[in-house]
Amino acid sequence: MSDPFVLTVPLEAVLQLLLASIVVKVTPGPGVTATVARSLARGTRGTLPFVLGITAADFTMVILVLSGLAAVASHFEQAFTTARYIGAGYLIYVGVRFWMASNNVETEQVASKADWAKTWLSGYVLTMSNPKAVLFYGALLPLFIDITQITWADGLLIIVLMSTDIFVILFGYAALASRARHLFQSTRGLKWLNRTAGTVMAGAGVMVASQ
Repeated sequence: MSDPFVLTVPLEAVLQLLLASIVVKVTPGPGVTATVARSLARGTRGTLPFVLGITAADFTMVILVLSGLAAVASHFEQAFTTARYIGAGYLIYVGVRFWMASNNVETEQVASKADWAKTWLSGYVLTMSNPKAVLFYGALLPLFIDITQITWADGLLIIVLMSTDIFVILFGYAALASRARHLFQSTRGLKWLNRTAGTVMAGAGVMVASQ
């Protein structure tokens, strides 16, 4: 019997898994779109809890797949559908708020700090409400490793890598969007950015609802 605290998955397989995961995650989808939109309106600091929420959801998804609970969760289609519409509705609501937001930078930064928990939850719900995320990991992981034979150490390594790559990718998108935001310091420029972010965020909500 394998020692649960010893790595048994070949390093080559782990690196191939990580590369495939990065290639898929760097492609713009609802998570990337919503992250960019929020960073345009709130900056990197205001987007960090949103990114952490998505990261926590990915952490949860990988645990579900590795523990075999993904097969059980797939039977609760109605629960996923309800959660998806809740998440989509919240994204649309945030998009409308961006449209109506003040065009003062300091006001937006203060508001984002007070909204930390809600922002984290919105990122978490956005990912957890998408059944395709479970299917993604359920299809990706077995391509490179035998998830029925991995040890605790293997599982921990995979969970950390899969969570770290999504955080780095989304934070990178947020940082780039935030730099673009600082190019528009005038009231008119901030108004344009807020409305653009609102439109993109609401569009992400529609995208989630239509999946």
